[in-house]
Amino acid sequence: MRILLQNVRSKFYFRCGHAWTRDPASACDFESSEALLRFIKERDLRDVQVILRMDEPERSELVSVESLQNSPRL
Repeated sequence: MRILLQNVRSKFYFRCGHAWTRDPASACDFESSEALLRFIKERDLRDVQVILRMDEPERSELVSVESLQNSPRL
């Protein structure tokens, strides 16, 4: 499973630095939900959501940042 960050409006995935990409395979894979939440907070990102991308793309799951903050860590 990969933990990806996606812009809600553009549907682009965070890649690295300040870059975003349409390709989920090129997106940054966060090591844990804690790392992702820390990244979002440090950069004060808005309008983003979390994509839990499984090996089979049709099994990917969208998770809101708010629900991730209130749930057990991945």
